[in-house]
Amino acid sequence: MLDFETNIATQAEHSRDRRRKVALFNAASWINPVRKLSLFGEAYPLSDWPVDELAIVAALIAVIGIAGLIAF
Repeated sequence: MLDFETNIATQAEHSRDRRRKVALFNAASWINPVRKLSLFGEAYPLSDWPVDELAIVAALIAVIGIAGLIAF
């Protein structure tokens, strides 16, 4: 039971930390784009992105680009 409670506490801490990072990113101004981009990297780490969906989108963009070059 203790392991289950520890897991819940860890998930809650991770969620709070994630919400804090996203809030910092949203509050940052685009006047300083370097800071905004660094906060983006912290708020939305690449390891959390859905790889399968990104691959599908990249393939579709590539197909559209190739079709555009052929039509041009």
